Amino acid sequence: MHSISVLYMKSSSPLVSVIIPTYNRAHLIGETLDSIIAQTYVNWECIVVDDGSTDNTDTVMQRYIEEDTRIQYHHRPEAHLPGGNGARNYGFKKSIGEYIVWFDSDDLMTENHIQVKIEMITSSENDFCITRTKFFNHHNSIMDKFYQFDKYSINLENYILQKINWITMDIIIKRKTAINLFFDENLKCGQEYNYFSKMLIISSNGEFKNEVVTLRRFDENTISQNIRKKSDCKLLSRWFTYLEVSARLSLKTKKDLLIGIYTHVIRIKKIPKEISKIQFVSQITKIFKLRAIFMITYYYVSKVTNRFYFLRKLAFNE
Repeated sequence: MHSISVLYMKSSSPLVSVIIPTYNRAHLIGETLDSIIAQTYVNWECIVVDDGSTDNTDTVMQRYIEEDTRIQYHHRPEAHLPGGNGARNYGFKKSIGEYIVWFDSDDLMTENHIQVKIEMITSSENDFCITRTKFFNHHNSIMDKFYQFDKYSINLENYILQKINWITMDIIIKRKTAINLFFDENLKCGQEYNYFSKMLIISSNGEFKNEVVTLRRFDENTISQNIRKKSDCKLLSRWFTYLEVSARLSLKTKKDLLIGIYTHVIRIKKIPKEISKIQFVSQITKIFKLRAIFMITYYYVSKVTNRFYFLRKLAFNE
């Protein structure tokens, strides 16, 4: 690595803030930072926020901040809750860029990652722009279903029903848009869903470019663990996001989203303790009216028996 000073940056180019939360990624974060240093677009700052690493992340980061003054290293303060969300929120507070790029400490940028994004957003009136991600160390089609922008437009209703989707690293956001957003530090997963749903309330003025500029690291253990662990966690994210944005949704979208949540509750045979049963029943009743009687009855019956199929048909309007 060569020592780089901010004095050599092109002051006429807008500053891009790359914000990275990290936890025990000393063995990987160097490769991530190398991919950022190699960017064709040079006017960036990279803010790494450590979420309490117990490995030698400090040592690795010390070398990088000494050799490139565009890189900053911070530790998440106690004022922010433990987890990547608190680290991201603190990183945003420390940033000064006109544009924000969220990134992860184990993934890589193509050398034109920032260039592609900054050219997209500065050549338009968009408040955010979206690119594409692929796994670089494994052939996997998990993300192929995300980028359905040829079928659906970018708006809150399509996103909240997941007709469209994208990875956190895919987006570049204007600071004036991001300033009104935050990652929910109480969510352990599904934070992107919550964050981007709130973003689309502020603005749906975005654009997608079908170009891969992010290379994601495939970890089979993490993926399989996430499938198991994130199931219930995803339910919580859907529910609390619904409560936050429901006033901006059409009745049809509210019904579609609540049916998905209700189906998940039926499958696991419980309403998670984090969800108020009174509030859950209240929302079902408010949106589904008379049908709610069958939905609530079927929920309690299904906890003890799979019989009474007629109730299921009434609950799901089959």
